[in-house]
This record gives sequence, structure tokens and C-alpha cells, in this order.
Amino acid sequence: MSKIDPLKEVSKVEIEGYDTVNQLDLASVLIVEEKENFMIVNHDGRNYHCQIMDRNIQENKVTLQVDGITFKTKIVTELDKTIAEMGYASKTAGQEKDIYAPMPGLVLKLACQADDQISAGDTLLTLEAMKMENLIKAQVDGNIAEVHVAAGDKVEKGTLLISLS
Repeated sequence: MSKIDPLKEVSKVEIEGYDTVNQLDLASVLIVEEKENFMIVNHDGRNYHCQIMDRNIQENKVTLQVDGITFKTKIVTELDKTIAEMGYASKTAGQEKDIYAPMPGLVLKLACQADDQISAGDTLLTLEAMKMENLIKAQVDGNIAEVHVAAGDKVEKGTLLISLS
């Protein structure tokens, strides 16, 4: 038997429809037998037959079948937690129609105006924060509906900068 190394950076596993299992619980799981997409694990003296049904590495999602019951899980790493704490994560990441200031700062220059057509990755404005220039880029393709700030404006974290249509 070997102890599961919960990927070291894994903070928790979220299981749809269940309470969160944290890393402390994962640390007590022992691997009894392991094959390609199958393993027998022991937790609290009980063996569980686990099969990995599907993996989505980009979204950190894994579908497991444990003793015949399917669980959809999301692996949450320390980096994921930090990003969420900084306010960069959302359930609709990459699909926002409004762009907000990620931090307080000074709008140095605008690279767009109302009615401009933009593509994901285009720089929309430059925000100076802590003496560093931060490029605020489009996450999706779209059109600029309205620019809510001007060069020289001081903004707080969460200030609406640009609306997309």
C-alpha cells in the first residue's frame, strides 16, 4: 500500500452535489492497487474501487466512478485559490460582457473606443498600479459598447472600465 500524494498543489476536491473534501481528508487515502485508469483505494479501513471515466485537464475536472457511483469532481489547486482571492476567477470566466479594474490604479491610455471591433487578446487599455504598467486585454471577441473611463482617471478595484456588446 502506498499513500496518495494529493498532487502536492491540490488544495481541495469539489464533488458536485456533495460537501467539499479537503486535502487533509485526501492525505489519509491509501492506494491498495493501481492500474492505468483504475485503482483500489482505502479510506478509513474501507476499500473503494475507483475508475477514471473522463479527464478535462484545462478545466481541472475529473469524472470518477467509485464502487459503481459516478462523481463529477473539480480539482482546486493553491493557484486556483489565489486567483479567486485576487478576484480574477468567475464561473463565466472568458465570457464577461463587462471589464472591471482588477486592481486600483491610474488609467494611462486607452487603446479602444465605442463601436470598435475587438478580438481576444487585444489590449484595451493600460492601467498603472504600484508603478507598473498593466495591459488590460480582451478575453473574448466582440464589440466595444461603451468605454466608462478616460486616460488620467484613477480607478478602484472593481470599477467598470469597458462594456462589450
